[in-house]
Amino acid sequence: MKKYKVSIAGATGRIGNDIVNLLHERKFPISQLIPLSSHNSAGRDVIFGDRKIPAQDIENYNFKGDDIIFFALDDEPTKKYVERALKESHGTIIDNSSVFRMKNDTALIIGGVNDELIHNSGGRIIANPNCCAIPLAIILHAIIENSNLKIKRVNISTYQSVSGAGTQAMNELLHDTKEKFAAPFQNKDEEKEKIFEKQIAFNCIPKIGSILSDGYSTEERKIIEETRKILNLPNLLINATCIRVPVFVGHGAVIDIEFEDDGEKLSISEAYEILDSSDLIEISDNLANTYHTPIESVKRDCALVSRLRIDKSVKKGITLWCVSDNLHLGGSLNAVKIAEKLISDS
Repeated sequence: MKKYKVSIAGATGRIGNDIVNLLHERKFPISQLIPLSSHNSAGRDVIFGDRKIPAQDIENYNFKGDDIIFFALDDEPTKKYVERALKESHGTIIDNSSVFRMKNDTALIIGGVNDELIHNSGGRIIANPNCCAIPLAIILHAIIENSNLKIKRVNISTYQSVSGAGTQAMNELLHDTKEKFAAPFQNKDEEKEKIFEKQIAFNCIPKIGSILSDGYSTEERKIIEETRKILNLPNLLINATCIRVPVFVGHGAVIDIEFEDDGEKLSISEAYEILDSSDLIEISDNLANTYHTPIESVKRDCALVSRLRIDKSVKKGITLWCVSDNLHLGGSLNAVKIAEKLISDS
């Protein structure tokens, strides 16, 4: 079996570190693994199986000879180092940022949904989608593939954990929660830089990203546009509202899906069977009155669906609750699945 030289930019971060673990667990054929980090984290050991590999400073690294390069960095450093990686190597880049997702020459891939496009993309960059667009597209794809239902309109309201904003955001939630317990009802001016504009502990913030001229946030726009691109449905009607909630890991979403009215009624059992047919979805039994919460989605390889019901406010539609691990399913696992598909036909 051919083996590959693999580098991981951001290997000491949460998503990058999970990519390292998954490459080992899933026995990806690696000849050499190079963890990369910022200057501040260079030298920190990354655990790969029973080995400890010190992270190299990405600023001084040359990507020459790398076959697959994972990027798990924020947008600005991604722009800088991807440009360099393209010049120095002939390898394929799998990127977790939002920088390249909507570019025409970049494939936006979900493993098991549209990964057949990997070899037809023509570009050397493959983008990993937004962590909420992934479970939404998985659910819509299951309906498209396993039924004759025609989707008319989708409405999604997300309840997103703070880990989506990074480690500093998680630390802020922890700090603010402790502070409220230690000194309840007191507002203290913080000298440290805050991630969130308003208190996140014991609160919800109806804004993720910046607000655009049409009133939508950048996060909402990502979900709408990326889902359309993944499913190749550029005119699909999608409405999104994104809310940050005081949860550490795991995004939740209420999803309403309206179908074209063809005269045939849709039963709850039919809707259940359609979603249950997907290997990427685990759906709870409504009759057992069970449901999933974000904490139960951590490290799970699928989208967890519950509270499935017929939407009685429209002629034909369903409503459901979905939770998924935004770091694992929405980041590292899908990136590794892309790499697996990339080498499967080579």
